Amino acid sequence: MYMLIATMLAALTTCGGPPEAWTYQRGGAPEAARVRHLCLIYHGSNNRVEWTPDAILPYVAHVDEKGKPTDWLFDSFLLLEFRCDNGAMLHHYSQGKVQATADDWAWLADCWFREKTGLAGMESAVESAGRVLGQPDHQVNIVIALPIPLSPIREFGPLPGHSGKLDFSKEEDRFSALQWYIDRVLRHWRTARYRHLRLIGFYWTAESIPPRSNTIVETTAGYIHKLGYKLFWIPYFSAQGVSEWRKRGIDATMLQPNYFFPPKVESDRLAKTARKALAAGCGIEIEFDGRVFESQERQDRFWAYLDAGVEYGWMKHALLGYYEGGNVVKRLAETPGAGREMYDALYRFVIGTYQSSGRTKLTAVTTAPAD
Repeated sequence: MYMLIATMLAALTTCGGPPEAWTYQRGGAPEAARVRHLCLIYHGSNNRVEWTPDAILPYVAHVDEKGKPTDWLFDSFLLLEFRCDNGAMLHHYSQGKVQATADDWAWLADCWFREKTGLAGMESAVESAGRVLGQPDHQVNIVIALPIPLSPIREFGPLPGHSGKLDFSKEEDRFSALQWYIDRVLRHWRTARYRHLRLIGFYWTAESIPPRSNTIVETTAGYIHKLGYKLFWIPYFSAQGVSEWRKRGIDATMLQPNYFFPPKVESDRLAKTARKALAAGCGIEIEFDGRVFESQERQDRFWAYLDAGVEYGWMKHALLGYYEGGNVVKRLAETPGAGREMYDALYRFVIGTYQSSGRTKLTAVTTAPAD
């Protein structure tokens, strides 16, 4: 099936279509700051994993059954949070619910830089793995999530160090808040002086971009580019804006298949994801969570993502994101039997040597024009 996709891509190029059409966004491309495998790390609120060096080590490095690093694993990490401890959402508006305040935005900008967890834990984990692997100067890429200035909020702030409240129905006020947040994160980053972490960009946390958000995304992307960084995005399967992400100034996009989560899901969802990602020129997100420990069905869905990666070409040829629910990669590494098997398979998938398990019946990808 992979040869089928390669053939149809060649045919599309040969028959006069633009070569950027019907191809994944490639992992390691300069436009994505050479990211290949971006793992999502949820960090901030009090119900999240304590990302200490021990917790994050099986993510930065493949470890053996005794926890000793044998090779590097994910090359890049997205730190994100979308909810405060009081329930306020940082990227989605719900009428009648608690809304994020300026203090919440400040808390978010500061939370990545805690003394022993988050980025500090990752710094120590990369350093210790580098000593074992004989690569003491190894670095991983870091992307930081943005809060979203929600237009129904008409009185926001004042932000620390500023006077007066902001009205998020106004584009200039929305951008002012985002500019303040980005600048605060960068001040923390410069102070921290990490040796093993490389900040490469920011993440648009809203998973859909409707037309009313086009301007703020474009303005924010322009500011991020001016500072020398990239803007990343991971939309859900049916999100708005997927076909126009480059027009918004976004540098790297990974499409969510949303195949792992529903009680029932269409059998050809992964094929449809491959088709949509090829048409939109974006990458793919691999998805699983703690339910892989609960049923054979969820384990089969885990294997399906990897098998589809081989069959549809995204294992070797696409920019890839990884959603794992928090602490699940570590649990896989430490669970004998099926857990350890999945962890080692994930490692082989990352380095590009995984071979299809044969568990998954996959649908062919068609080449009809994008909707």
